[in-house]
Amino acid sequence: MNPVQDAVHITILENRLIAAAFIVETGDLYRERVGYIIHILDMRKLSEKWVLKCLNRDEKRIRVTTSKAILDRFAAGEADFIARLVTMDEA
Repeated sequence: MNPVQDAVHITILENRLIAAAFIVETGDLYRERVGYIIHILDMRKLSEKWVLKCLNRDEKRIRVTTSKAILDRFAAGEADFIARLVTMDEA
């Protein structure tokens, strides 16, 4: 990555709620350029936060393993399992 792409990437990682328009204003970049850099970084805005579009293999494996464990506990009929199940934001 070039220094401009690095700067945009660091800016997004430091504040995942930042708007692309704010990056344009603070970085003296054109909107199209910021959009292109975000595309190169393979990121998108989701629920007001920037996230990677794709999970790597380890992240996929962890999610599959966790989901299977939850499904197994649910299938086992553990008392009040759904009531005790807590999910969290990944941020």
